[in-house]
Amino acid sequence: MAVACFHFTNGGSLLRTDSWLRAAGSYGWLGTHVFFVVSGFVIPYSLFVSEYRLRHHLGRFLLKRIARIDPPYFVALAISIAAWQASTLVPGFRGMPFRLSVPQLLAHLGYVNAFLGYEWLNPVFWTLAIEFQYYVLCALSFPLLSSQSGLLRSVSLALWATAPLVHSNPALAFKYGGLFAMGILTFQFRARLWSAGQYYWLLTATFLLTGFTTGFLIAFVALATAAAIALTSSQRRFWFASIGTISYSLYLLHVPIGGRIVNLGARFAQGLPSQMLVLFTATIASLGSAYLMYVSIERPVQRWAASFKYPQPTSDPVPSVGPVVGGPVLRIPSGLRW
Repeated sequence: MAVACFHFTNGGSLLRTDSWLRAAGSYGWLGTHVFFVVSGFVIPYSLFVSEYRLRHHLGRFLLKRIARIDPPYFVALAISIAAWQASTLVPGFRGMPFRLSVPQLLAHLGYVNAFLGYEWLNPVFWTLAIEFQYYVLCALSFPLLSSQSGLLRSVSLALWATAPLVHSNPALAFKYGGLFAMGILTFQFRARLWSAGQYYWLLTATFLLTGFTTGFLIAFVALATAAAIALTSSQRRFWFASIGTISYSLYLLHVPIGGRIVNLGARFAQGLPSQMLVLFTATIASLGSAYLMYVSIERPVQRWAASFKYPQPTSDPVPSVGPVVGGPVLRIPSGLRW
């Protein structure tokens, strides 16, 4: 919702630069960094509770991820293309002319637009490329992240947290290593691999590193996100959990649906009441389309992805977790299962 608010208020010409509505949504882009921290937690935790083994399950894990995120992504890609083309047919259109090449379209299939120099057809797609890189890196490094050795876990965290010092390319997941590290560290705490005291010290160090490498505003948001995950009771349900269920679909569709409504409304809405009406309409349309895509596309593929179970080997059993040193183990809410 924060990212959608940012795009609706700051991504077009609906609002003047001195509008308080524009200022109110100007920090919504930080929702992307919240997203990275939450993913940093959810992915290794799901591997942990599924007893993932690198030698046996890497291919199955990647297949599950592809089955989970790609079908809604492909639908959103088609909707983005259709919305762009339809917008060019509206009288008075002042945006970019519809021009789509086959190589640009194919680049989207592998999330490689940034490496091949092609624009994304939806501005939020770049984060999915970062996410998929993180999936691969997390799956490969999971034996270190979940190791019983505190030294190995500390080294792996340090590598993630300092990665932006080595790779600052925004097209690579390493640039956001500090954000992922805070999520990974919180997974380790909720999996009882660190005590509370150890967690707070390591979180402080990771926060400081992230502040120096990525910026302290982003680091503060990441710290608040990690703390919320670490301290929230697994038994508590929040009123906005149902919105979290459709958050992936909303993220994919708010630009081609809500963003087009905002651009169209900018031609007619001159005063504050009409501008607020445009923003309200864009938000409702985005939520409605997200719910429809969740019901028709995302929920079925979610069940399909869950059907790919990790076969447990008959030999080389999964080692025990070890002594309990941290807080209560978290049961992942349904709204976070992406």
